[in-house]
Amino acid sequence: MTTVLISLVAVAFIVISLRSYTSLRLCPVCAGVVVTWAWLLALVTLRPELYEVYRLPLAILMGASVAGSMRALEGRIGLSVTQSAAWKVVFVTAGVGAVHAIASRAAFTEITLWLGAVVLVAGIGLLSGRSGAERATEVTESKVARIKKEMEECC
Repeated sequence: MTTVLISLVAVAFIVISLRSYTSLRLCPVCAGVVVTWAWLLALVTLRPELYEVYRLPLAILMGASVAGSMRALEGRIGLSVTQSAAWKVVFVTAGVGAVHAIASRAAFTEITLWLGAVVLVAGIGLLSGRSGAERATEVTESKVARIKKEMEECC
């Protein structure tokens, strides 16, 4: 587990240091998590005898990626509270299914189906959501209307 934590922190600090030299805007923790589970997955694929050692950290990190992806996409799709809750449930269910299929070394077909489900759910969410500009306009218009009403009722 120490190796996993060192990897996560090292990649995060590399991304932080690259920020000052490039226009790359990447979450350091997200990068650390993804890079770490990617090399863990490659390692247990190349050296199957290490699977039992790294199975739990691999699953934890991949699960964190599902939750992080859900959170990142949620901000971009702009669904109503009810739609957002339903979308989260479906996205996390598909994501956890994909993580389980990958971490348990399931058949390629099963992994492909679960990953396809994740992409489908994310795509539907992105296509059906409103843009950030639309949400900002609605928020601004509602604030202006509220302030205007308060001013009219004031005196």
